[in-house]
Amino acid sequence: MKRNIIINIVVTLSTLVVIGLIIVSYFIIKNINKNNDNDDLITITIHAKDVDGNLVINKELEVKGGQTLYQILNSEFTIIMGTGANDGMLVGFSEISSSPSENIWFIIYINGDYAMYGIKDYIPIDEDIILFALETY
Repeated sequence: MKRNIIINIVVTLSTLVVIGLIIVSYFIIKNINKNNDNDDLITITIHAKDVDGNLVINKELEVKGGQTLYQILNSEFTIIMGTGANDGMLVGFSEISSSPSENIWFIIYINGDYAMYGIKDYIPIDEDIILFALETY
């Protein structure tokens, strides 16, 4: 009986912690998007490296805040998105392209960190440095 009460207390507390983390995460993401959901201009830097690591694109852009990275790239560069099995993936960017048959893909880094979002989901913030690197996987 006493053991069941302890288990119920632990489960209840654990559930409350998880719910708290979800709520905090929601407000953090909402605040980030709120900061970008406006007509203010932001400055971002776009880099792209070929499979050998050579920098082929190095461009600073001043763009309207609140746009997705896809919208920005689509208006500033020639991009090709995948279809079929590669649907939604960036496969061509200006003069460089991925090669799925050779397992060469665009990997996106935002401010030096591996991107956790795709270009259709990420909304850049002021001073972002975004790298598109062709890498073999």
